[in-house]
Amino acid sequence: MIDPVPSPKIGQFDSASTMVRVLAAALDGQGTVGLAMPKRFDVIARASQYISPGLRSCLFSLGAANEAVRVENLSRDDGPLAARWVTSQYESRKRTNSIFIGGANGAVTDLAAGLGAPYLPQTLLLLVRRQVGPDNQQTKTNTRVKIPADNCNGSFSRS
Repeated sequence: MIDPVPSPKIGQFDSASTMVRVLAAALDGQGTVGLAMPKRFDVIARASQYISPGLRSCLFSLGAANEAVRVENLSRDDGPLAARWVTSQYESRKRTNSIFIGGANGAVTDLAAGLGAPYLPQTLLLLVRRQVGPDNQQTKTNTRVKIPADNCNGSFSRS
């Protein structure tokens, strides 16, 4: 059974995690699954086309902020847990003759589905919460977030 919800620290609207969920569902014969996310997200995404672009941007920003993780909550286990989540999506496929690894790409995902092959993304989105206004570009470029050395195994960017 496909787990429709990524690891708690992986972004829900990340294209790579969405492609993993959709491809895994297709390989399990589940057919069309939309975004392969919990129903509430699918409803929100569909409803967003009926609101103004400004309000839509604000709502998606709030949603992203809700998914964001505080720097102090990052740990050495996050990378391996994310990798375990990705590979767990393909547990029903014991053997394969091919595998796709790389950046999120819809064409590659379609090809992988056609060949019955899993796709392993090279990156997954991890939203990190910080107290900087979205329109303050100068602050954005001058702000550096340090991850404590004891919480980092090199999997996260330190700038």
